Amino acid sequence: MLLSTMAAGIGSEYWDPRTIGAVAGAATPRAPPLCWRFMPEGSFLYCDVSLPVPIDQPFTYALPETLRHRVRPGSRLVVPFRAAQADRVILRCHDEPPSMAAREAFRLVDSEPVLDAELMALGRWISGYYCAPLGDVLRSMLPLAAEIRQGRSGL
Repeated sequence: MLLSTMAAGIGSEYWDPRTIGAVAGAATPRAPPLCWRFMPEGSFLYCDVSLPVPIDQPFTYALPETLRHRVRPGSRLVVPFRAAQADRVILRCHDEPPSMAAREAFRLVDSEPVLDAELMALGRWISGYYCAPLGDVLRSMLPLAAEIRQGRSGL
């Protein structure tokens, strides 16, 4: 199934490996791992999260069993970062293991995504156009009540 969506990256097209087993740019299509056959639909092992750091790549976190079926792009997730915890926006949910060990996420903040696909695409565009960290851009797009609740208002 070919997916073309702004939320996956501005103008990018990719193959959904859970339905076809191919990834764009790969020499030959690969078969999906056996674990994909036994996972419920919408259940993921990992997610990519935006952090407000000047690195042009997302951070991958492992999902605990209790969150695997509930996470969706655009929702906020509490993750460990450095010595603290932070709630950040989920960019992508997937089953591709990272090249290094992934830390486990703590909890899901929102049951429904706070940023839809169009807002995520707008955030990526703003980040690229203004050379701003995607994590900062997405955080500024969140409702102010989320910042006030955590005592981080700049007022």
